[in-house]
Amino acid sequence: MLITSTITALLAAPSLAVSAFVMVQDSQETARVAYNNCLIEGHNEAMKANANLKQFEVKSKEICAKERKAYYDLIFKDEKQFGASTKEAEEFATEESDNIREYIVSSYAINLDGKLLMVKS
Repeated sequence: MLITSTITALLAAPSLAVSAFVMVQDSQETARVAYNNCLIEGHNEAMKANANLKQFEVKSKEICAKERKAYYDLIFKDEKQFGASTKEAEEFATEESDNIREYIVSSYAINLDGKLLMVKS
């Protein structure tokens, strides 16, 4: 009986680890989409207001603070769990968050001439 329960526990351990990893990834993806969609809303509002690129770039750093922090915090936590130092986790979380914002800003520059709006995920 002890052998059977030990074997069962050993077989279950990898699937529990995979389940935990998937849950973390789902949370990160949900937070990433929320941040991305918030920035897209900002993009579309700025486009409708005829804001120039510089105005939108400044605005993009001010809006969606709650969504950015949620995404940043999940990445930071994940990196720390994988053994990153605090500095490494902060740098990676900042980089990932900045990449989303920079993509929306570059899209704004491209969309400006045609006054094109973006579609949320």
